[in-house]
Amino acid sequence: MFRPLFRTTRALQGVYVAGPIKKRSILRFTASPNVPLAVLLLFTILGSMLVFTAIHVPQLASAESLGAWTPTANYPFRVEGLSCAASGGYIYCVGGDYNNGSVYHVYYARISSSGVGSWAHTKSYPLEVTEPSCAISGGYIYCVGGSGYSGPIAAVYFAQISSSGVGAWANTTSYPRTTSGQQSCVTSGGYIYCMTGSSVYYATVSSSGVGTWTLTTSYPIDDSGAVCTAYGDFVYCVGGYADSDQTAAVYYAPISSSGVGAWTRTTSYPFAISGQFCGVFGGYMYCVTGATSGGGLVAAVYYAPISSSGVGAWTRTTNYPNYQWKISCAISGGYIYCVGAIGWTVYYAPITPITTSIHLSPSSGNVGTSVTIAGVGLNISHNLTVMYDNSTAGMPTTCITDASGNISSGCTFTVPTSALGPHTVTVSDGTYVPTATFTVRVGWHIVPHGGGSHMCPRMIPT
Repeated sequence: MFRPLFRTTRALQGVYVAGPIKKRSILRFTASPNVPLAVLLLFTILGSMLVFTAIHVPQLASAESLGAWTPTANYPFRVEGLSCAASGGYIYCVGGDYNNGSVYHVYYARISSSGVGSWAHTKSYPLEVTEPSCAISGGYIYCVGGSGYSGPIAAVYFAQISSSGVGAWANTTSYPRTTSGQQSCVTSGGYIYCMTGSSVYYATVSSSGVGTWTLTTSYPIDDSGAVCTAYGDFVYCVGGYADSDQTAAVYYAPISSSGVGAWTRTTSYPFAISGQFCGVFGGYMYCVTGATSGGGLVAAVYYAPISSSGVGAWTRTTNYPNYQWKISCAISGGYIYCVGAIGWTVYYAPITPITTSIHLSPSSGNVGTSVTIAGVGLNISHNLTVMYDNSTAGMPTTCITDASGNISSGCTFTVPTSALGPHTVTVSDGTYVPTATFTVRVGWHIVPHGGGSHMCPRMIPT
């Protein structure tokens, strides 16, 4: 396995040269960010320099779920390995690595559709720390573990947050084991859940701090550095290091006051990945940059629908402006804000939710016409209820969605006896209920004809 080890690079026509080897530094390179993915595989040692050859993978089809990245207010200093979280229209960033040394600085700033406002220094963290895992719940920020000058840290601190910054930090229940930035913690429903290696712990969180840590269901693999995010009553974890190399494995599990339930393997990430950011908005998970197997940094951004059935198909979207590893981002109000890793430039981008909709083909015709229903943005892998003018009579019962939330092929119906004019077709997955209109151009009614006990139908134009 090769992990990123170097801080600075300069590009030489497709061959990338890492600067002098330094302890705890990270590989960076400056090829055009328009190149969608660079995987660094070949290297030779030349004195104190390492020379890498970049192999570029063709770009996948672009999606429209993420808008253009825009630079905004710079972070106060060059930093990597900080931990940021957002709440109430503000972003709070803790610690980080500056010039190969951990810092205790904490900054916060206003965030909006216009980007990030001026950064302001607030109450410093009690100790120098790199790569803590910080999460917010109930107006408090909780930071677990990380690395310091003396090595891995088990300490946990918390503080109240507001529009005035971060209040006084208080020590609370230490994590059961030391960590070195490989832990990933999420908060949900008054609890914090942390995954480190195969060990998973959870505890209550409140204005009094963190309660007693309890060991819960182990992660299926010994994964150092998987990135986790919570949505609803589930936690989803992506990538990390397993079996001495990066992994593309993605797992999810239910979370509750009883801990973490059984883990289930779901749709793998498009490639082995570590050091990426993953967050959730509008039922979709977005993962930004990272390092892939062999140590190459990527600018790629992917998203996928998530639900109680797991993670759906991953789709490529707008690249980050440069290659990053262990970037820290926060999602708030339909925007994603990313800080650190290379330099002090902060970028943000709008997230455009996928619009739930259905389409009929054809959308007009006669009674008896066969109509195909297509649709996007629905819950993944769900059975669908189809109605025509609020009736399920004669409508298909086998329509389902695929792993991307699209209606699978074969969802068709025959237009029933109808009057001339528009009629409403409805599809429901139990959450979303998109509609479309089918217009009957020529309609027929069956009416009784004749008298007595010998009735026979006759078709007449409407």
